[in-house]
Amino acid sequence: MKKILIIVAVGVFLAMTASSVYAGVEVFQTKTGVIQYNPTKAYNGYTLFTPWEAPLSYLIDMDGNVVHVFPNKLSVLLENGNAFGTVPDGGLVKAFIEVDWDGNYVWGPWEKPSDRPDIWKMHHASCKMFNPQLNKYTYLVLALYANTNEEIWNAGGDPGIDYVAEGRAGPNQDAMIEVDPDSGKIIWQWRFIDHLIQDRNPAWPKYVGAGKSISDYPGKIDFFCKTNAAIFPPGRPEGITGDWTHCNSLDYNEDHDLIAINAKNQSEFYVIDHGNTFVPDNPQQSFALAASDAGDFIYRFGNPSTYKQGDPPVFGNEGDEQLYGAHDIQWINKAAYEGGPSLPGAGNFLIFDNGCYNPVSQHSEILEINPYLDAQENVTGGFVNPPDAGYDINNKSKQIVWQYQAKNQHSFYSYHISSAERMANGNTVIDSGQNGHFFEVTPEGEVVWEYVLPPYRPTPYQITAETLSDGGFGDIFFIRRYGPDFPGLAGKDLTPMGTLTERAPIEQIQDKLEQFLAQ
Repeated sequence: MKKILIIVAVGVFLAMTASSVYAGVEVFQTKTGVIQYNPTKAYNGYTLFTPWEAPLSYLIDMDGNVVHVFPNKLSVLLENGNAFGTVPDGGLVKAFIEVDWDGNYVWGPWEKPSDRPDIWKMHHASCKMFNPQLNKYTYLVLALYANTNEEIWNAGGDPGIDYVAEGRAGPNQDAMIEVDPDSGKIIWQWRFIDHLIQDRNPAWPKYVGAGKSISDYPGKIDFFCKTNAAIFPPGRPEGITGDWTHCNSLDYNEDHDLIAINAKNQSEFYVIDHGNTFVPDNPQQSFALAASDAGDFIYRFGNPSTYKQGDPPVFGNEGDEQLYGAHDIQWINKAAYEGGPSLPGAGNFLIFDNGCYNPVSQHSEILEINPYLDAQENVTGGFVNPPDAGYDINNKSKQIVWQYQAKNQHSFYSYHISSAERMANGNTVIDSGQNGHFFEVTPEGEVVWEYVLPPYRPTPYQITAETLSDGGFGDIFFIRRYGPDFPGLAGKDLTPMGTLTERAPIEQIQDKLEQFLAQ
């Protein structure tokens, strides 16, 4: 059994404002740790996060004190008190693991199967999901595939192009796989390459058909669309390229057996019907269903120009695009845990729009999206295609029902990573990930809690006073907040152990960390 019981240090950034409460500030040095806290308005609880360079995840209280440490990255706390996360492989993932409160492995490490050479590696995003057709929990993870020329040509590509030789076949084409925790087998997979369409040549596969266009296929991706990553900066070829979608987050909706997946480089997120593409005890049939039209998108949001139903962004004009390289797509659940208090906005989507490809102003904002709103802003009984719902006078989608943006647009700008999460009191907890800047805002935009991560640079796993004060900030992919009534915290020792900079003596930390890494 692997165990780890340690405290270490980590870091980062500045203050910000709201859509209705303005107090923007930009500084080059600021206090770290908790720099403001209103206990009467904040959703009081515990915040879990992983510094990008650290092999650990930290749980802190509202005063910034470490109360627990988990020996895995990108962790989420489960209702049983375990943590589900990853074993890193550079910027990607070597394995997925679930550990108990004391750091013992209860599942994994699960690595990609040796009999699946088409799976190159795994990406950051994952979740533990309850599969209603199996009546048990499974694991959903992002995978990166290496496609062959034949697969790409059959998906609508130009047969005159050697996509493999040009490096456009991957090996980082995004897909999702579902893993059975008991057998460790892949029981469902979904790949972007199976859901493409093209209008270039009727002799090639996946042609739109006579009299039809790309706009008739909102459930598929245009093979030859130029992604935001190709437009900003220019120079990348149109059509499929390596890292074409760059998916960075996913979420599962147990009530409807649906999956949402976010593609940063397409500036869109998509909803896929897992329930109608999954066949219990028959992985091959599930693979085939997910690759068929049954696995096409049933909703998409962010960049309608990719399917020719909106104007593309150009220099100085955002067109009809609503997202620019976003992260952390999620449904606002009915409750944070089974039997817990309801969450305002339940059923809507929440996403951190990084704004990194915005041609007008690169700035970040948080968007809440109601996908059921029509052009009259009525809540319908199903998903409504965003262009059909229309736009307001500022060309914002009418399906955006709440947003948070600072008056000083750059005050929490994060080019990559980052997250947002809805709390039971209606507040939203935000992570400006590139800066290690966490804060909580009310529905009116008032900041009621703010935390700045201390500078952090391990060498390579050794934490000293020198490495704390030298180097940059620790990127934070996402954070999660848990209330004191969260079932996974019941009966747990949450005694404050000091802030990250009030860590245990280095010799105590290093001994425990080396013991863990050696196993």
